[in-house]
Amino acid sequence: MPVSVVVQITAKRAGSLLNGTGIYLHGALFQYLGKHHSAYGDELHLAQVKPYTLSPLFGLPRVGGNGDLAGLVHFFPAGQPAWFRATSLVDHFSAVLADWLTELGNRQELQIGDTPWQIQRIYVEPSQHPLAQSITYTSLQEDPYHGDQPYRIQLRFTSPTTFSGSHFDHPLPLPETLVQGWLRGWNAFSGSQLPEELVELARTRMVIAEYHLRTSPTRTHSGKDTIGFTGEIAFSGHRWDETLRRQLRTLAAYAFYCGSGAGTALGFGQTLPVDSGSREDKDWPF
Repeated sequence: MPVSVVVQITAKRAGSLLNGTGIYLHGALFQYLGKHHSAYGDELHLAQVKPYTLSPLFGLPRVGGNGDLAGLVHFFPAGQPAWFRATSLVDHFSAVLADWLTELGNRQELQIGDTPWQIQRIYVEPSQHPLAQSITYTSLQEDPYHGDQPYRIQLRFTSPTTFSGSHFDHPLPLPETLVQGWLRGWNAFSGSQLPEELVELARTRMVIAEYHLRTSPTRTHSGKDTIGFTGEIAFSGHRWDETLRRQLRTLAAYAFYCGSGAGTALGFGQTLPVDSGSREDKDWPF
């Protein structure tokens, strides 16, 4: 069952982080796995399709920096609040994630980079936080959208998103590349299969209706820069029958949990489906 949890934290002292903060959280998770679930950690490291995502840290001050690091560093004071989101796509990882969150709750501290952060709250229910959600795969197939635009898919990318190419990454949300990634996760973890032809149908029957996107570089402690995009895009359906409409909108709803594009375990590709009849996006902290 797909699950999304949110962790609210506060910096115990002033510090700085490169803006690719998701990789710090990935390191913290794997440090825990190495101590308590080492075999599973090795399995996750080798997995071609990851059964989880991690967001970057949200809520940090705008990036600064000088020279080669201009616009790539978050500087923050002691007491700086922030939060992050973790999702699970399979029950096994959900159990491990629950164990990690329990340990964090007991320790009340998470080391991120060189800075210790105080655990303030862990949200696991939608009544606690709008991004703390869970849903069965069966329910996802029942068209979780209930708005008045059944032939439209609108998405908000809240962390830098990019797609792997044969030679370069591509920071462009083309319908077929979005659907290809969602479909790979769905067919790996849902227990039911959607047809591979959806990728080609997305290319020919999802029309870009509008977009508001911007590119941004992300630097990780490996020194690598990744160009991704954030913002919103909307697609209109062209010649969708009822089956195709449900399949594509199921995958778009799944993007809330599986993310979009490359590096979703490292903070990239956080995706929110936006629909007037779905989640109350006015309550989302973006």
